[in-house]
Amino acid sequence: QIELNHTDEAKNNCKRAYEVLTMSNTDYTENKMILCASNTDEYIEMNDYDEAERWNNRAYEALAHIEKKLANGNNKDVDLAMEYRKTLSLNKAIILQRKGRIEEANREYDKVSDSNLLQHPNNLETQLVFLKGAKRYKEALAVMDILDSIDALSKRPRITFENIRDRMIPRYEANMEAGLTNNALVAASNICIAIDSA
Repeated sequence: QIELNHTDEAKNNCKRAYEVLTMSNTDYTENKMILCASNTDEYIEMNDYDEAERWNNRAYEALAHIEKKLANGNNKDVDLAMEYRKTLSLNKAIILQRKGRIEEANREYDKVSDSNLLQHPNNLETQLVFLKGAKRYKEALAVMDILDSIDALSKRPRITFENIRDRMIPRYEANMEAGLTNNALVAASNICIAIDSA
């Protein structure tokens, strides 16, 4: 629905998914956090940053419940909580950036940028969105290198139009913006070859 620009339907489904999840009295705190974080991503993609912020705050509330359980000695979800604290901070940084609150966005990003953030592909993808928005192209290229190495390790196919759009063209653009003309020319040549192959 988002790809087709049916944003009203997409928003309704984000809300409906949350309603279905929370209809039961059972404690679905982890799923609630994951769903709210996912809805945050969707609203960012639809450029509705006020609503994205509301979903991100709901995810933070669920995370607080998880961390409270961790403080009471239940260590089952410690890795999940650490991963999602980074995810939510990155989402917050992107929302602040898109709302023009640049200094706050950079402070929020800097909280997580030196952590083990780079271990999780979803967080890498979110980090890349922030860095491109901040025009920090050399840092964005470093993240692209890590994502490409993950792709190679997982043997995911690279030569698809989606990967050309999402990985190869951004690499070309980042090299151009960073003033790395020779690298940009190599990236452009690779795009041409990839388009023929795809």
